[in-house]
Amino acid sequence: MDKNSKILFSCFFLLIAVITAVSLYKFFIFKDYYIEFEIACDPEIEECLVYECDPSEDEACPEDPEERIYYYNLMEKKAGDIPL
Repeated sequence: MDKNSKILFSCFFLLIAVITAVSLYKFFIFKDYYIEFEIACDPEIEECLVYECDPSEDEACPEDPEERIYYYNLMEKKAGDIPL
């Protein structure tokens, strides 16, 4: 290998190491990402999303049509703001 190839490979692997370190810092230490989760919702008070289970697809689905409907909202929070 000539000198230019060694320098190119060294720069390439150094760049990979720096990108990996920055990603680890961002996601594991600083927790700079968002988590989306479902919360219960009351359709009389606020606007909600609706999920209705299908008894042919799910054995745990209730027989009563009124009990099959589930109202929910999606909430998004920054991972660093959620307590452990």
